[in-house]
Amino acid sequence: MKTKKLLILTSLAVIAMLISSCVFTSCKISLKENDGAVSAASDNTGSSSPESIKDQEEAVRSIPENGPDSGASTPVSENKGIAGFYDDEAGFKMNYPSDAVVFSNNYFVNTTGTDIVLVVQVKKISDLSSDEALGYDKETSLKDETALKEGTYGEDVDFAYGPSKKVVKIKDIYAKEFIVFGRYEACDSVFEKHLIFYNNGYQVIITLIADKDGVIESMPEYFAAGTENCGETMAWKMQEGKNSQDDFYDALQAGAVSERVKTWLNSYSYIAENIQVNEAIDLTGGEIVFSTVKDINSDIALNYDILNLYPQFSSGNKISTGSLSVLNSAIKELTEVQKEQFKKYIEELGDPDPSDDRGFTNTFQGDYSVSIPGNSLVSLIYAVYSYTGGAHGAFTEFSFNYDTAAGKEIMLPDLFKPEFDYLKFISDFSINDLKSQMLEMGGSYDEKWLENGAGPDANNYKTFTLSKDYLVIKFAQYQVAPYAFGTFNVKIPYTDFRGDINPESVLTAYLD
Repeated sequence: MKTKKLLILTSLAVIAMLISSCVFTSCKISLKENDGAVSAASDNTGSSSPESIKDQEEAVRSIPENGPDSGASTPVSENKGIAGFYDDEAGFKMNYPSDAVVFSNNYFVNTTGTDIVLVVQVKKISDLSSDEALGYDKETSLKDETALKEGTYGEDVDFAYGPSKKVVKIKDIYAKEFIVFGRYEACDSVFEKHLIFYNNGYQVIITLIADKDGVIESMPEYFAAGTENCGETMAWKMQEGKNSQDDFYDALQAGAVSERVKTWLNSYSYIAENIQVNEAIDLTGGEIVFSTVKDINSDIALNYDILNLYPQFSSGNKISTGSLSVLNSAIKELTEVQKEQFKKYIEELGDPDPSDDRGFTNTFQGDYSVSIPGNSLVSLIYAVYSYTGGAHGAFTEFSFNYDTAAGKEIMLPDLFKPEFDYLKFISDFSINDLKSQMLEMGGSYDEKWLENGAGPDANNYKTFTLSKDYLVIKFAQYQVAPYAFGTFNVKIPYTDFRGDINPESVLTAYLD
C-alpha cells in the first residue's frame, strides 16, 4: 500500500513540476501597528475581510521584532550567510538567511532535501491560465489584485488556515499573508507561510516551507499516529471532533514552539523585513546576489515547449567579478547542454504523426535550487523534467558546486585527504542509509540494485551538494530502486569524516 502511495506521490510531484513555473524569494515589509488580525471563520478557509480602507487600517498586522507570531529568541540576522534575490520585471529585491534557508524556484527541487525552503513564484498576470490550481488562476488573481489595491484581503486561495489570514503593507502596496497547515485530506500536514502581492502587472507568491518531519518530531504533542483514517501516518491530533491546528497556531503566536519552528518563523520575519519594492535595486545588500534567467522557447511544427530557468549571479561583497563570471558561464553551459540535447532528440523524432491524437506536447522544464551557506560556497541543483510521450516523464538532477573564494568548481575528491578511501566511506554510509529509508517508506530493498547503484564507483556519485552541515548525495530514479521510490537524498554529516577532510577544502569553514 505504501509503495503504491509512493508511485502516486511521485506522479503528482512530476505533474506539479510541469504546471509550475516558479522563482524563489523574500521581502522587506513596513507594517502598521495593530492589535488584531483579519477575522476568520472557524474553518481553515473562511475569513471576513475588511470592507474599507479604514477597516483595513485597523486590521493590518505588525510583525514582532523576533519573528511573526512568535516569541523566538534567536535573531536570524546572527546567521553567517545572507544572500539576495531580485526580479527586475516584478520590481522587487530581498535578502534571506542563506544559512537557514535553501532557495529554490520549484517546490520539488531542493539541494539538501529537508531544510527550510524558500519559494517565490513570479508570474505575469496576463499569462496566467484559467485553470491554475488552488485558486491561482487569472480571473481570481485579477480580483485579488483589485482587492489588495483597496487594502482588503481579497480572494480565498490555497488552503489558508482562517485565523492566520492577514493583510500587511509593503511600502506603498498591500500584500496578503496566511499559513497552510494541510491540503486535500485529514492525514495531510504541511507548514507553509505565504505572502502574496501584485506589482508591475506581476503576481508574486512567496512561500517559506518548514520540513514537515522536523516540525512533527520537535512538537509531537499536536500529532498522533494509529488513527482509523491515517494508519501509522503522523497527522494532526483529533480532539472532540476537531484537529489540533488551533492549539498549534496559538502556540505559534505565544512563541511556545520548538527551536526548529522558531527558525522557520524567524527566517520568515527576516525575509519580510528585507524586501525592496519599486526602489532602485541595490545589489550590494547580500553576500551573494542573484536573479533567475527565464529561457522560453516553443516550436509548433516540432511540437515542443521549453521553459528553462536557472540562476545568474550579479554581485557579492567578497566575490571577485572574475569569479562570478566563471560561475555564471558554467551554470549557463550546464543548462544549455541539456536543453540542446532535448531539442536534438525532438528533431530526430521528425514531424509529429498526424494520426496520433493523444494531444500531448513534448515538454522540457529546467528548474533549480541553490544552497549558499556562508560566504564562499554556492551549491546548485539543476533539475530537468522532460516528457516526450509514454507512461510518465523523466526527472534528472545535475549538481554544480563552486568555491567563490578560489574561483573554481568543487569536485568530490577535493573534499577529502588524498590518502582517504572516500568512495568506500561514502558507499558504505549510503547503502546503509538507503536501506533504512526504503524500509521506513514501507518497501524493501534489492541488494544487487544497491550494490550497482551505490557501490564505490565514482560514476555513482556525480551528483552531490553541500550545506553548512552535510555532504548530500543525490540518487536518481532507477539508480538504487524502482521508479515508484523516486529519488533519494543521503545526508552525510561532516562530523562523520572531519578527520579526513582536506584542510584546503571549503568544508573547513563549516567545522566547529
